[in-house]
Amino acid sequence: MIIIRKLPILLPLLVLTFCTLQDDSSLVPPAGKKLVHDSGRNTEVYIFCPDWVTVEYKNSRFRPHMRRGIWKRNADKIEILWQSEYGGEGVGEPLGDCATDCRYHSYEKFHRSIDFTIELDWNHIEEHPFGDWSVSDHPLDCDSGH
Repeated sequence: MIIIRKLPILLPLLVLTFCTLQDDSSLVPPAGKKLVHDSGRNTEVYIFCPDWVTVEYKNSRFRPHMRRGIWKRNADKIEILWQSEYGGEGVGEPLGDCATDCRYHSYEKFHRSIDFTIELDWNHIEEHPFGDWSVSDHPLDCDSGH
């Protein structure tokens, strides 16, 4: 009977202990974050999930222009291995000046495998929230795979 009387006290303690022992390494920033890099000429929108990352290039001759890959945090650096690139490639002659905003009458879907790595400086991104980078939470369901 001693166990039954102490159960209301032990149960919350066990739950709290379990929750604090769970591995939360998958939630290391920038997981769950949307990073926007605006250099004045180009805008890139990164969405970080625990296992993968996407980027959309807003100012591109492709519409849309996306990349997907895997990432890891290595101290202050975020290393991204891009694995695929997809979107729409313009068909025919471009409309307007491609140096500023290249558009086409129609676009043809493309999807290709790629294999190259980039590195982002997480400290720089965090220290310049009103500069080239902005960081916010994202509402994407990371479990859905995309």
